[in-house]
Amino acid sequence: MKTKTITKEVARQYVSGKLPDLDQFTAVDDEAADMLVKRVGVLRLNSLLFLPDKSAETLARLVGDLHLDGLQDLSPNSAAALAKHRQLSYPGGGLHLNGLTMLSDPATAELAKHEGDLHLNSLRDLSEKSLAMLAKHRGGLHLSGLTSLPDSAFQALAGLEPAPSGRGPDLSLNGLTSLSESAAVALAKLKGGLLLGGLKSISNSVAEALAAHTGSLSLDGLTSLSEPVAMSLATHKGSLSLGGLNDLPEAIAKALAKHKGSLYLDGLSNLSPEAAKALAIREGTLTLDGLTDLSEESAEALRRYRDSDDLFLRGLTKLKNGVAKAIASRKAHNLDFPKLTELSDRAALSLAGFEGGALGLNGLTKLTAKTGKALASFKGQWLTLNGLETISVTEAAALAPYTGRLVIDQVKSVDGDTAAALAKCAGSLSISSLELLDDTPGHMALLQKLASSSGDRFYLNLTSLSVMAAKTLSSYEGTTIGLQRLDAISLDAAQALAVFAGQRLDLAGLTHLTGETGKVLASFGGIELRLGMDCIDDDAAKAVATFQGDYLHLSNVEELGQGAAKALAIFKGRGLELGGLSTLCSDTAQALAGFKGDGLDLGGLSNLSQEAARAIASFEGQTLTLRGHSISSGSAEALARFRGEYLDLKEIDKPTPEAQKYLKELGDRLILP
Repeated sequence: MKTKTITKEVARQYVSGKLPDLDQFTAVDDEAADMLVKRVGVLRLNSLLFLPDKSAETLARLVGDLHLDGLQDLSPNSAAALAKHRQLSYPGGGLHLNGLTMLSDPATAELAKHEGDLHLNSLRDLSEKSLAMLAKHRGGLHLSGLTSLPDSAFQALAGLEPAPSGRGPDLSLNGLTSLSESAAVALAKLKGGLLLGGLKSISNSVAEALAAHTGSLSLDGLTSLSEPVAMSLATHKGSLSLGGLNDLPEAIAKALAKHKGSLYLDGLSNLSPEAAKALAIREGTLTLDGLTDLSEESAEALRRYRDSDDLFLRGLTKLKNGVAKAIASRKAHNLDFPKLTELSDRAALSLAGFEGGALGLNGLTKLTAKTGKALASFKGQWLTLNGLETISVTEAAALAPYTGRLVIDQVKSVDGDTAAALAKCAGSLSISSLELLDDTPGHMALLQKLASSSGDRFYLNLTSLSVMAAKTLSSYEGTTIGLQRLDAISLDAAQALAVFAGQRLDLAGLTHLTGETGKVLASFGGIELRLGMDCIDDDAAKAVATFQGDYLHLSNVEELGQGAAKALAIFKGRGLELGGLSTLCSDTAQALAGFKGDGLDLGGLSNLSQEAARAIASFEGQTLTLRGHSISSGSAEALARFRGEYLDLKEIDKPTPEAQKYLKELGDRLILP
């Protein structure tokens, strides 16, 4: 197979949203990996077939879920690097290695140090030594490839500790097809979710043992239940998932109705009126997302489901008027039908009578004017139609009388007449995917409507910005304007936008900035300016440094010359952020250390030499923040000379014991992972 590598340019396109996924690439170079980890969230690199140790170190810095399911082998060194991955803003981010079919004891020992959800669902066999090591892992552990386990393993795995977030660990053993009573008793002690989806049947004694478990319990492999088993499982305290049941006799429904937690019966393709009536008396959330259709008799029975509890029917693909009327008569918080692709005018009118706060119909891809008019009579606060990718002027006019918040976030463009109709919406309006606007009166009216609907912060996905649009935006009365997909801006548009009287201007998508345009944007009178270039020359640096606000963010700049650093150091605000820097030489560090503000934030560093550390430690502000790879003992010794209030290293890999020895000199002024 020919290797297809993610280069720095490919990574840049992906981070900017111009490339939807990275599924076709089998390798990643170091520079690209460094850029990819700057994007917070989910990173899927499931086609990577091999991972050099250095790339593993870089990818481990991702703040979010990291998917590497294409890897079929993992060295102990790479395992040690990946074990440092965690979601820093919410510890417990997932590490997915579901392509590994075997794992050496040394590699297992390293991965066991990971904190968060660890997915190893293709492992077919593990030594008792490896199982014992993994049982000491902090966070969720997913081992659904194992088809059997020694008795000693159940007791050990039940002792899994939560990740630092404090969230109980999930244990997935979906490969097990049988379970002894003693194993069930052991697993019931787990203080987290237990997934046993491979069990096709269980005895009543096993059901009784599992019912003692207090977390979420998933038994989605069971296709039928006896009454005794159903009665035993109904005593379980916690959410219970029985997604394998495709039929629900009345007797079983009556037994399960006694369960008082969340109950998931998403495998049911049919629900009789008798079973519906039995379930309607239970307490707790009921999820029936496998139903694609529902009889009027069953809907009438479910209408009596407790108003204070949630009832989910998100799998319905059709909705007869009688069903719509019955379901809508429940005084619930919201109704959501994401798979409903067609809706009659009568059913729409019935749904509009729902007295809850939100109505979601995100499966509808088209809408007649009559249906739109019916839905517009809904009195709730939110009407969500995110299945619509286009909308006509007649549809827009029909929906316009709705007085709540109309959400059509998948619409990317509209013509002038439709824009004018949407601008007349009686309530607020959200079209977050809107990419294109021209200077016609209809589009400018729509822009004003979106701005007035956005509350305190206004973010748009516009890929271009005319002068007239910029002028319209500048009159927005909130605190923040964000145009994060805008990769270029003309001088005239920048001048129009810079008069915005709010507090924050976010142009994180800009890829290039001239000195002249930079100076204009720097005239923005707010407190925070964010610009997205990945490189900045001396002239542009001098220009943006004239910004008179408090915080200047240049989050994507990867390399910085000494001249640009000296120019930025004259910025007179409180905080300067260069979160994308991958390297920092001593001369550039010395120049940045001359910044006279309170905080200097330098992120993404792949290496910090002792000389650069010594230079940056001379920064005289209150807080110095460094993000990136681990630091050497020599760099730690140099950083210990920092005299500010805080040295923030919480997003640096955990320092070595030798490095920590030097850093301890900082005492309470040091912030570590």
